Amino acid sequence: GFGSIGQLRLLASLGVYTMGIEVDPVLKVLYSEPSDTGRIPGITPGDDAGYLDLRFGSFPSDTEMMAGVGHGFDLFISKNTLKRGYIHPSREVDPRLTIDLGGSDSAFVQAVYDRLKPGGLFMIYNLHPEESAPDEPYKPWADGRCPFERGLLEKAGFTVVEYDRDDTEFARRMGTALGWAEQMDLTTDLFGTYTLLRK
Repeated sequence: GFGSIGQLRLLASLGVYTMGIEVDPVLKVLYSEPSDTGRIPGITPGDDAGYLDLRFGSFPSDTEMMAGVGHGFDLFISKNTLKRGYIHPSREVDPRLTIDLGGSDSAFVQAVYDRLKPGGLFMIYNLHPEESAPDEPYKPWADGRCPFERGLLEKAGFTVVEYDRDDTEFARRMGTALGWAEQMDLTTDLFGTYTLLRK
């Protein structure tokens, strides 16, 4: 669920091979210009170029797309997509506000594990607002905890480095630096939570 390619192009400009995976067909059309992907020049002249590859389909249930994804990745990042509220909402919610993994939690986690090289990392990082009070409408995007149980992650073979670690202080420093305080109340609208796993 990369959403946009700005962050992917930035990573590629640092000289790395970067792959984005997205299910939204609109983004496939939006990023169809030849210059959107492929070899990405380094940030400064003389820097090594990186490479950006985009894949479209449902991870991991789209077998054709998965064949092109390959294996041997150093890092698998999910930002603001793998949220407990999206995958396993604690209240009944409109299905359009959730994310269907297209299979079981264990199949998804195993697919990530299998694509990492030994020592590779799986980072789930979520920014989110304060959760709704019991008498308020439920916001699935506000539950930024890891959607996968710790035991399931360990059973797949992951070493849990951090699980549902609070990163709110850094998230708010970032929000302040980016000028988000003009658009939101950082004390109620910006929290950070992450889970970091190692193969």
